[in-house]
Amino acid sequence: MCLSLLSLDFQSAFQANAAVMLILPPGLIIAFQMAFRYIKSGRLQPTRAQNLVLYIMTGFLLLFGILRNLPAFAWLSP
Repeated sequence: MCLSLLSLDFQSAFQANAAVMLILPPGLIIAFQMAFRYIKSGRLQPTRAQNLVLYIMTGFLLLFGILRNLPAFAWLSP
């Protein structure tokens, strides 16, 4: 997936790991927000909203990891 992203082949990257491709944009936004807040104020803790998004992203990854290994959801596998 990473090699596909480096060559800007988004379709191949999505086929390799759809879950990570879906959570990549909000994850990058949160990372940049936290970096900006750290530079500005020295605080590194995420806000309550960022924590909520991080927990949702973690739950999504766990659910995706379980489902892609079940026979009924074989279409989720790369």
